[in-house]
Amino acid sequence: NSDVNTSTSNFVNILSNQDPKFNNTTEYDFSLDTLSPAKDAGDITIANSVPTDILGEDRLQDGKPDLGAYERDK
Repeated sequence: NSDVNTSTSNFVNILSNQDPKFNNTTEYDFSLDTLSPAKDAGDITIANSVPTDILGEDRLQDGKPDLGAYERDK
């Protein structure tokens, strides 16, 4: 479909063509593994507007928010 824009230039804070290294997708655990490239890769200005993750964890605790729905502790 020619109407689909596959460019990532309009997106901020995404992983492009990288395995996010979720803990266990077969068990629907999409939290981040310790070696995930999404860990600490978020933009603090975006995290300021969404300061907690899906579980209510503080995204601002270490000044380096993670990408995605879950903030990994330490």
